[in-house]
Amino acid sequence: HLPACKLGAPRLAMPSGQQLSRRNAKKGLSGAKAELAEAMAAPEASSVPTDFDAKALEREAQKKLDRLSNPERVALVEKMNKRVDIVMGLPAAVRAQHMNKLSHEDRVELVSAQILISTLRQHMAAA
Repeated sequence: HLPACKLGAPRLAMPSGQQLSRRNAKKGLSGAKAELAEAMAAPEASSVPTDFDAKALEREAQKKLDRLSNPERVALVEKMNKRVDIVMGLPAAVRAQHMNKLSHEDRVELVSAQILISTLRQHMAAA
């Protein structure tokens, strides 16, 4: 969980869109994004047909993040943190079924939050 920002409390610097893009370009998939990619490629998940392209969805989510301001990113993390944790804790086949049930906008929002949260967790672990 991220600490709530209070007056006088140190603020967590949110990486900008280009920083996120550069980080992702340097080392491929990692963290929650790697788990999602593995889940989509896992044999058990392939038994569940998906009506979306995970790579295209990830690119669209990254573009959405690039357009968000820092306050919007904070709001996205606060709104979606628990949901991302729950979805990523699901078995691969169940996760794929859940993603199939979501609207395209909800998928983009979930993947955007997942990218941002995993980047923040990596940043905090490195600090």
